[in-house]
Amino acid sequence: MLPQFWLFVKKGGAVEAALGNFVACIVASRALSFAFWFYGYQALKPRKRDGGGPNIAGYLVFASHAMQLLLSADFMYHYLRSIWRKVKLIVPTASYDV
Repeated sequence: MLPQFWLFVKKGGAVEAALGNFVACIVASRALSFAFWFYGYQALKPRKRDGGGPNIAGYLVFASHAMQLLLSADFMYHYLRSIWRKVKLIVPTASYDV
């Protein structure tokens, strides 16, 4: 979703309702996936009979889901604010050149 967010910010202005709803549904899906891995990341820990060791895979999966939610937080703020105020979704324009 990062390229989608980047295009929103680069283009700035109003976002179509269907596209905003699609991105919000994807973020909700990622939040549910984060909730699953919050409780299930320990299942990826290597077994003691296989040599044991730290749960690197579990921590990476958990961290990647957390990063997705953090990067989506700005869009969700503007999305929920537009729903609350009953106005069209408008994301701020980029103040820098990429």
